[in-house]
Amino acid sequence: MSVNKRAGIFSTIALVITAVFAAPSSAQDEFDVFASANAENTQRISYSEFDEFLKTFGREEKDRLVIYYRAMKPRGVAYLDSYTDALAKLTPSNFSKDEQLAYWLNLRNILIVRAIGAGSPGRSLKEERGDPSNPGEMWTRKRLSVEGVAMSIDDIEQKIILRNFDNPNLVYGLHQGTKGGPVLSMKTFTGLSVNDALQSLGADFVNARRSVSVKSDTVKAPAIYSWYKEALFDGSDAAVIDHLRGLAEPKLHEKLASATKLAPKKFSYSIDVFEVRQSPQVNLRGSSTSGLGSGS
Repeated sequence: MSVNKRAGIFSTIALVITAVFAAPSSAQDEFDVFASANAENTQRISYSEFDEFLKTFGREEKDRLVIYYRAMKPRGVAYLDSYTDALAKLTPSNFSKDEQLAYWLNLRNILIVRAIGAGSPGRSLKEERGDPSNPGEMWTRKRLSVEGVAMSIDDIEQKIILRNFDNPNLVYGLHQGTKGGPVLSMKTFTGLSVNDALQSLGADFVNARRSVSVKSDTVKAPAIYSWYKEALFDGSDAAVIDHLRGLAEPKLHEKLASATKLAPKKFSYSIDVFEVRQSPQVNLRGSSTSGLGSGS
């Protein structure tokens, strides 16, 4: 092969490589469909059936909603299967932005309750949950399809909620199913009040006893702030601390005034569960259909 011909081949290869790395990707992410919203759509989704489910299987204990997971099998788990299937038949890309946020937070959290209830409630979720940088099987398994897109809990969290909504208070809507994360609210999110609800949950979480502490210039805070620091706080410790100040009551606010460093506490993977001597009375209606209603 001549020198000129060999040089021509190398030049062609170089051009191909340059084109591959320099040109913007034309492949559309299948989750891009959920980036759009319909501001003119005033329809509201009612989640009253899941609220009733929580009244049956949950109770508030030490400012946290805990679930009696052992009583969920088999009827409670089957009920949530029907319920999430009904939610998956809706078209969230046609909802308003706030209605979408409530929908995705609720769907994600309901899937977590269902996944825990289907297993052994006494277990640790350390391997199954993992963390956002290395999620476990519970988070990554495809569980349903919405608008033709198969998705996992992690997909809903990372590719929809954190990608399409810009609000640091989202961290309080991302229930982890464990004592180390934000509490699961007794009331589901609704489009009309989702942002106020997140703000209220955040204030309760930040000011809860032993949640946030300050020593010298260092803030010891739950690990979830470090987990979602890149996505919600631009990777900045200062932004997290400023966020905490904004939610802190006067005594804690004063302690946070001179803080400059963030140190994560050890995350608890223990499930938010309670045990009772007598199982709760299970009175669930048949297959759930999540209707579009007046919302609240």
